[in-house]
Formats: sequence, C-alpha cells, structure tokens
Amino acid sequence: MSPHSGSPPTLLPMTRQVSLLDLTGIYILAVAFPIFDFLSRYDQFFISRQLTPQKLWLIMLAWLLAPMLVYGVLQIIKKINVRLAEVLMQVCMIFLMALLMLMLLKSLLVFLPGLLIVLLSLFLGAVLAVSSSRFSSFKGFLNVFALLSCAYLAFLVLAGPLAPLFFSGPPETPLTPVRIGKPAPVIMLVFDELPISQLMNEAGKIDAINFPHFAMLSRSSTWYQHTLTTADATMLAVPSIISGLLPSPNRLPNAKSHPHSLFTLLGANYKVYAIESRTDICPSLLCQKKQSFEQLFGTLSGTVQDMGYVYLHLLLPTDLKEGLPDITHDWVNFGENTKAPMEVEEKETLAKQARLNALREKGVVNNDRDALFDEFLTNIGHHTQKEKSPPLHFLHIVLPHSPYNYLPSGKYYSRERGLAGMRPKTHVWEDPRGMIQTYQRYRLQVRYADTLLGRLLDRLKSAGLYNKALIVVVADHGVSFRMGEDFRLVDRGKQNYREIMYVPLFIKEPFQRKERVETQTAQIVDVLPTIADILKMDMPWKTDGHSLLAPHNDMLHGQHPICNQQWECISFPFDPQDIRQAVQDRVALFGSTQDPLNIFRVGPNRTLFGTRLHDYGVKPIPTEFRYKLDHPERFQNVSLKSDFIPALVEGKLSSPEGSRAPVPTELVLSINDVIWGIQPYTQSKQSKNSRSVVFSFFVPEVAYSAGDNKIRLFALQRNAGRVSFLEIPRKESKR
Repeated sequence: MSPHSGSPPTLLPMTRQVSLLDLTGIYILAVAFPIFDFLSRYDQFFISRQLTPQKLWLIMLAWLLAPMLVYGVLQIIKKINVRLAEVLMQVCMIFLMALLMLMLLKSLLVFLPGLLIVLLSLFLGAVLAVSSSRFSSFKGFLNVFALLSCAYLAFLVLAGPLAPLFFSGPPETPLTPVRIGKPAPVIMLVFDELPISQLMNEAGKIDAINFPHFAMLSRSSTWYQHTLTTADATMLAVPSIISGLLPSPNRLPNAKSHPHSLFTLLGANYKVYAIESRTDICPSLLCQKKQSFEQLFGTLSGTVQDMGYVYLHLLLPTDLKEGLPDITHDWVNFGENTKAPMEVEEKETLAKQARLNALREKGVVNNDRDALFDEFLTNIGHHTQKEKSPPLHFLHIVLPHSPYNYLPSGKYYSRERGLAGMRPKTHVWEDPRGMIQTYQRYRLQVRYADTLLGRLLDRLKSAGLYNKALIVVVADHGVSFRMGEDFRLVDRGKQNYREIMYVPLFIKEPFQRKERVETQTAQIVDVLPTIADILKMDMPWKTDGHSLLAPHNDMLHGQHPICNQQWECISFPFDPQDIRQAVQDRVALFGSTQDPLNIFRVGPNRTLFGTRLHDYGVKPIPTEFRYKLDHPERFQNVSLKSDFIPALVEGKLSSPEGSRAPVPTELVLSINDVIWGIQPYTQSKQSKNSRSVVFSFFVPEVAYSAGDNKIRLFALQRNAGRVSFLEIPRKESKR
C-alpha cells in the first residue's frame, strides 16, 4: 500500500502544493504579459480613453489581483473541503499552462484546425502542470521564465513605452494670458476620415445637392481648396491641428506632450468647452474630467473588457476568432462589435437624451457619436451672453469614420463595425462588390456628417453666435477606395495618398459674409497660427505652420510628407489635379451628383433602379434555389418614425445537394414591387451538401412603407435585349 493512500485523491498525480507565487507567476507569463506587451506598442489604446495615471494603475492592479483573488477563494474552499480545493487548484494550473501552450502552438501549427490546437494545448497544459509539480528542476525552469516576464512587465511600466502614461509629468504650467486684439467666439469642428473630393461635384464646387450645409458654410467662409494633412492616422493628425506641430514619435497625443495648443493659447481668456474623441490634449486645469463612481467603474471595466478582447485575438487560432469583435477599426469599446442592431421596438423606447445619460453613467460617452454631438450643441446653448469670457467650443467627432451605421437623416441601419471587401487581417481592398457597398455606406455617412454640420449652423444662429464667431471646420485625413490598395495607410509605390492627403478646411472669420476660395497650398498645421492671426494674437511659441492670412510662397506642386502609423514620414507629389481625378473616379462609379439616389445605382443595370416590376416579365425560377433573409422580422411593422431603418437587406441563396442548376450571376431585389437593389455579380460557395450565394443589398429609406413590406428576390435574365425576372422562392425560417 502506498504511504499516501490515506490522503484524498487528486485530479492528477501531483506531489507539491501550488503556492500563490506559482499561480501568480504562471498567470503573468500566460495572460498579463502578452496583453501589456502588445498594448505597449499601441499607446493610443489608453490615450483614447483619456486614462489618468491613477486609472492606469487601477487597471494594472485589476489584472494582477486576479490570481490572488482565485488563490484566496481556493484557500477558503480548502477550509471546507480540502479535496475540492486541490482539484480546483490543479484545474487552474492546467488552464494557465494550456493558455501558454495555445499562444505558442497557434503560431507553429497554422495548418491544423483551431479546435485541434486547443485540445492539444489542453493536453500539453496538463503534462506541464504535472511536470512542474513532480519535478523541481522543471518547476524552476518555468519559474525563471515567469520571473523574466514579471521583470519585463515591470520595465514596460516603469521605464519602457508605457512609463509616460503610468507616471504624471511635471505640474501643468499656469496659463499666461495673451493679449487678444479682436476677441471672438471660436468654434472648431474636426471631422474624421473625410477627403475634400467627397464634398465636390463634377464642376469642382462644393456639392450643394448632397451636402447643402457644407455649401451653406462655404458661401460665408474661406474655403482653402488645397489643404494637406500631415498623417494618415487620427492620433497623429488631430494633434497637428490642435498644436500646429508636425507629428513626432516623441510626442503622445496628450496634454503632457503638447503643453502648447489651441486650448492653452486661449485658455486664460476663454471659457473652454472641449470634447476630444481620441486624444487627450486639453489640460486638466481647463478640461477637468470629473467622474462619478459609476462613470469611473464604467471606464475601468470597459477598458479591462477591451483588453480581454485583445487577449482573445492574441490567443485564439484564426478559425476560432469568428464572433470576436473587430479591434482594428477603432480604439475603444470593442464589445459594441458583438451586439446585433437594436430592434425597432427597443430603439423606440430609447430617446436620445436617455441614451446620452446612460452612456455618461457608464463612462463611455466618447464612443457614441450622436451623444457627443448633442453634448457639443448643448454646451453652445449653455454659454450665455452674460459670461465675461468668450467661448471656445471644440469637437473632434469620429465621423464619417467607420463604423458606417448612419443614413443622411441620422437614422441607423446597423451596429456592425466591419468593412466588407477587405483582405482578411488587412485594410487592403480585395473584393470589388464588398468595396463598392462599403463605399456606398461611407458616402451616405458623409451626408450624415453634413446633416450634423447643419445642426451646428442652426444652433449658432439661434444662439446669436454665427455672425460674430470664428468658425473652423476641418478634417484630420482622408480615406481611399482603390482596389488592391490600403483604405488609409499610405506607403511607397501606392496611389491612395491622392485621396488621403487632401482634406476640407473652411474658416469663417467674424462677420465674414462673402464666399472666398483660396487655391494656395495649406496644411492642417496652419490652422492654429491662422486662428491666432484672425484674433490678432501674437503666437507665444513657435509652430510648424504659418498663418494663411500672411503672404507666403504659394506652391501648387511639389513634395509633401505624410507620416503613417509606423512613423514613416513619406514624401508624395501633390497636384490639385489629384482632387479632380478623385471626383471623376467617383462619378464614374456612382453617376452624377445631381441625383442623390445615384449612390444606390451601381453596375451595368443601374437603369432598373426605382422601376416597377409590372414593367417587366416575372416568372418563377426553374430551379430548386431558395433564399433566406437575415432578420426577416425587421421588414414587418416598419415605423418610419423610428430611428432604425433596415437599409441593409442580407441573406443567403442556396440549392439542395446534387442540384446542377447554374448559380444566378445577377440578383435583383424588390421591396413593395419596386426594384431597389441590383447586385451585379455573386460569389458562389460550394459545400458538401449544397451551393450557396451570400447576397447583400443596400437600399434607400424611401424604399419602405409604414407597416409590413414585401421583399422579393429575382435572378436577372436577358433574352434578345429584353429584361425579365425569375423569381426565387423564399425559404421560411424554422420556428
């Protein structure tokens, strides 16, 4: 009989007790170290949340306390049931060892299915856990690695890339009043991902049909037609606008790295209302960011949750990441990616003000663009004429930046963030159909940005500020829709810089009433010195820009550097013809800007759009194809007064096993017997049991009637030049 036969049996034959140091060391090696190591290369993750050093230490503490809490709970269980506590401790060690192995194996065994890699990791994790318990030499080997991970984690925070975030700099310098010769209210609105070519028509003017409020602003402001950005990323370009400085790898997008900015220039003389969506440049003495306990908890828990999503992306094999939120298109609130669009009845009960209040309580207000803009307008209304200091109202809004959720009216149709048409794990356009639909959605969101601008102009006029205010409307950088090229990242040998480089800049001086178009070359770093010049202020520090009111060398051609997210500053040739060419390319795709509905007319059969079915022959399709709608309930009981409109109509077309019927190459969608969608070509997927085609149509608001709406799908057929439709039966959802 074994000498240990009287002791309680355990899950695996381990001989040594697991200590708190053992558990914590392996946890840091398997979990905490990978997360903080990865995020140390992306300080924007923390800055975009406007996290103070105190909050960052709390977040670090939350991650490091996890193994201690687990160990403490197991010690309590041990007092009640020793056997159960030992089994649970063994399970924890196996789990952590399995995470460690999964992180390693998913990169080495990319040819294996993800589930098999997970099972193999669990097996090896159990082997490692047993080995570390039975063999002191192996345990010592693991402890060395754990100790090195702890040391490197400490380095990241104390002296490495994260140190500037975890430690406060010197005390903020008191503001020094600067003499202002002509004080005036200052309003600055910074859009995100908006090239100037998107606002222009074929004649080279601001498109007053699709963007009436940009056109309205241009009629009483100066439009700097050839304005160049400094970077292809928000975290680099927005600081250039606010500070007048070119991007530098030594400067973070926060107040500590930008002690001189628009806010500190005017702060001693102005009442500052600043809303920064992704930067944190306004100093705390001007923009005190007080939070209630609920808001603090929401901010910290939201950050920890997003770090958890980052970890899952680092941990899981590619084929097991489906369903994880996308973390590549924004810096905050990744969990929103996983939420399906709210249904109509839910949205009806949620007024905008209620949503704003709820977001404030959660501490995530900076990720709801509607709420941010409402707060911006509210601030303008709150500043009264009785206050001695003029106001500075600043808003950087993440629009028309993705996710593309909004129609021009402000109604939404989706909560998803992904961009269709891109090569996996990149922002490179690969699928023409997906790219075109994403481009449609982007264009409509640009029109929504115009709607918001109209609300701002109305608020300024109703508050009596429009005429006497200095108004600046600008964007940080553009985006590009070129097949085979990156959506936003500029690089050598690529042509996407032609759209990314040129941004809108409108400056309305106080009491300016006439339109002026300046063709001189401007840069976004010129915005701050131009504001100072208009207000008759002497800049108390040096900037990389210059006042656009001052005479300077007017270059229409030359080389201009753009810094990308890898901190490469690449010089590109600039030529105003690039803007005109971008407009022509867009018109070739979507048609004339004279009809706003042209954005929905895509492909060679665009003339069918908006016509009625009874004008054509309709026959049943002579095959066994059936289609199934995603979320068919959205098309029933539609409320035109709701904030939600099902503008995306998606589903799958499939045929049964053994069918040899040809897959339709062109699909047509009708809503209430009017053609509102034409898909020029389809992508067929062959499986063991069936063939399927995924379809996706983007339709205008006017396609829907109040109440139930009839959705029908057809294959397009041409015979001797005549068009007819073969109706595809709908496959009813199983209940």
